[in-house]
Amino acid sequence: MMTPSKPSRQSFRKMGLWIGAGLALVMGVGFFVASYQRAQEGSVSSRHLQNAPDFKLKDGTGKDWSRDSLHGKVVLLHFWAAWCAPCIDEIPKWSAFARSFEQNSNVQFVAVSLDPSWKEANAVLGKTPLPPSVLSLIDPDQKSSEAFGSFQFPETYLISRDGKVLMKWVGPQNWENPHFRSSLDFALQAGK
Repeated sequence: MMTPSKPSRQSFRKMGLWIGAGLALVMGVGFFVASYQRAQEGSVSSRHLQNAPDFKLKDGTGKDWSRDSLHGKVVLLHFWAAWCAPCIDEIPKWSAFARSFEQNSNVQFVAVSLDPSWKEANAVLGKTPLPPSVLSLIDPDQKSSEAFGSFQFPETYLISRDGKVLMKWVGPQNWENPHFRSSLDFALQAGK
């Protein structure tokens, strides 16, 4: 008759690793499911979304613009600066994306320069002009970007017709990706 051998410490360690890995997997799946459900709830209803912070900025002619002056339109608000190399690299693709919506009066692309003056901003915009349909504003004190919680430029916010932040993209993006058009189309359909 064979007597069972006593498990070694190494066996217990291996068993502990397998149990730990299994628990981590179960917890990770649970977290993903809960996050997905929250995201689905938020995409169906704007009750869980934050209001976009108000801002008061000037365009190149000195006219004041605010969040409320854009109410009723889907807004793609883009923070950039002449001192930000990734911003400058991204401008042509962002501009091309804006051009693809020029005929849609329900959407407003807004480029907010964080430069100290129009002189710095126009040094870049002279080489890579924005489409005429893009509202170009300046925020020399960077108060609006602070209010939005921006921390890495460029940053872009998709804002619903009723002023809720739907999405935020941090850093330079590939605006040719169909995901961005789908997101904007969804925001346009949701507000009807």
